[in-house]
Amino acid sequence: MKKSSKQLIKMATASFFVACLLSFTVSCSDDDDAGVPIEAPTIANLSFALAENPMANASIGNVQATDPQGLDLAYSLSTQSVANAIVINSTTGEISVNTVEAFDYEVNTSISADVVVTNGTESATETIQILIDDLKPSTQGLAAHYKNDAIVNNICEDASTNGLDAFFQNGNLPNIVTGVDGNAYDFAGTSSNINVASNAIANQISYSFAFWVNVNSSGYVIAKGPTNDMNIGLQLIETDGTDFAFNLEYDSTTTQNIDAMETNISIAPNVWTHVSIVCDNGTNWKTYLNGVLEDQTTTTEANVWNNTILHLGGYGSASFLGGALDDIYIYQRALSAEDVFILFKE
Repeated sequence: MKKSSKQLIKMATASFFVACLLSFTVSCSDDDDAGVPIEAPTIANLSFALAENPMANASIGNVQATDPQGLDLAYSLSTQSVANAIVINSTTGEISVNTVEAFDYEVNTSISADVVVTNGTESATETIQILIDDLKPSTQGLAAHYKNDAIVNNICEDASTNGLDAFFQNGNLPNIVTGVDGNAYDFAGTSSNINVASNAIANQISYSFAFWVNVNSSGYVIAKGPTNDMNIGLQLIETDGTDFAFNLEYDSTTTQNIDAMETNISIAPNVWTHVSIVCDNGTNWKTYLNGVLEDQTTTTEANVWNNTILHLGGYGSASFLGGALDDIYIYQRALSAEDVFILFKE
């Protein structure tokens, strides 16, 4: 049956109306999607802590950020309270040490930085803070600590809680000179050395010494035994007219049968150098200079530190150190490499 012209017009009009309606609906839907704003990321975990004197590139932690749309995020730093102290991984948000010197508690107790996180359209900025922990020398096994800052009533005062004050041989006093931290004792030309009671190290097979030394002529740094009957000694000896090396001497008999072991290190004269001597189990010796292991060796003798006086800065009536000592630590255990490094940085 043929449709009339009026019916065809009505059908065309209806189709056009439906098409318009559909087009309007789709258009409105697109407009609604385009009208949803992109939100900025949110940043959490703004506080961190790190022990002072870390290794380069040490990880501090991760900035945690989330994006409402689930978009990928990128991380960056805009400002830092200490220039170039840290770096941040642009993909993961991990913060790492960039400048080790910035993480010295005596220089900076904290470091702050502005972190920027972006999803490609919107960004968020927050300030993070890194607290620097002050590391102190270990007190575990500490026998005595002599700062050598002053002489009070002819006594070398023990700065630890052990009260192991020391005296000076025959009442002869060292000279007071400028040290690394405060003052220091200079034994050159004084016929003096520090006499420490025997219980500082008595019958120990593991022990350690740490100190700053500034030497210009040969002499004993450490010795133990009666005044003229040395059991063991650590001597700085001139090696080539300019530098000095440690010479370890020990005597297991009463007939002064001295064996000697020279370390494979050298110390420049007239320069402050931090030295740590570590003995583990009586026979394994390590020597550190300025916090770095420089030499290790093994001896056949063990347990040679007996119940006799410990001498620092000289020995007997002639073998006095030609130089100065500062900030002496004595331990009744073998120090770890970390212990040594903390003492050096302290």
